Amino acid sequence: MTHIKTVLFFIVLSLQGATSFAAEAVLSGDYLDGKWSDSGKEGCTSDLAGYVIFHNNRTVQAGKGKSVSAVGFWELGDDTVFIHLLVSPRSGGAGHPFYQKRYYSQHLAAKMLKIQSDSFDYTTDPAAQAGEKTTLTRCQ
Repeated sequence: MTHIKTVLFFIVLSLQGATSFAAEAVLSGDYLDGKWSDSGKEGCTSDLAGYVIFHNNRTVQAGKGKSVSAVGFWELGDDTVFIHLLVSPRSGGAGHPFYQKRYYSQHLAAKMLKIQSDSFDYTTDPAAQAGEKTTLTRCQ
């Protein structure tokens, strides 16, 4: 009977470890690889939601719905994803007078705040308060 209790104890410990591991993730290229939505799981198929696709070859594309508005490269720091983008000109409407109808480059340093298996929170403001964050959710 003691042997059975010992085996059950180790099974419970193993399951707790697996649950903890599933809830948290490690920032890496493999982790980022895929499509991420800024509107939760519902945004993965929405024509109105913003998205980012990280590719394993360190390229990235971003857009809204089915359109691509920016492409570029990404690299990892300790707890930061550095993104270098070429952003497409916006057509029509009011926009920045210098950038409108011209391509421009943008550099972002996304500091990771909370990384989970299917989502992460980040900020691009180094002086951000706890509530100033964006969440991306894994689509695929």
